Amino acid sequence: MKEQTQANFRAYGEAQKLCAQFWQKPVKVETLLEKASTTIRAQVQPLVLGAIRHKRLIDWVLDELLRRAPKREARSLLIVALGEYLSETPAHAVVDHAVKLAKARLSAAEAHMVNAVLRKGVTLLEGAHNWEDSQQWGVRYSHPDDLVARWLDAFGEASTRALLKWNQLPSPVYINIEQGVDLEPIKGFLESSKWPHFYRLKPGAWPHVQPLLQS
Repeated sequence: MKEQTQANFRAYGEAQKLCAQFWQKPVKVETLLEKASTTIRAQVQPLVLGAIRHKRLIDWVLDELLRRAPKREARSLLIVALGEYLSETPAHAVVDHAVKLAKARLSAAEAHMVNAVLRKGVTLLEGAHNWEDSQQWGVRYSHPDDLVARWLDAFGEASTRALLKWNQLPSPVYINIEQGVDLEPIKGFLESSKWPHFYRLKPGAWPHVQPLLQS
């Protein structure tokens, strides 16, 4: 358990560094992830992708809640944590983990700020989830306003919203597991597919499945 916690802390720290670099100077995601340590890349990648996928919405939340710019490490921790929440990790788990990290790495005042901003941020995001005004959808779904406007003109509100939601979904990941392999330890992280021995990974499954693939 202690080793798992340390690995999670390392993954978060590396994701923070990569997100801070991307926020400062955007690059291709593939290029960015090449900098991740191979030993924890499986944990780092979903954290980074979740943050980048929702960048505009995360920036909106931070602009709403931060009176002044925090230090780089505190801001990057908020970015990664909000991205993880938007990737459907339960709010209490995100906040608890981020606050533990903040207490270990930041000042007491910064840890208090991280706790407060994340709790308020979750409330803001819950409200944003229900925005009906199409003028707000660029922020809600982290898409350029001009693209949203073109889609609205071409497809109407219902189809545009469906397209925006679909475009924000992570790409599905499938793995092939040979017959005879014991799936019991990881069956909760797999979904059957229409292809024999191919399974779709559920969100957050990779860290649990990777050891099996390496064995």
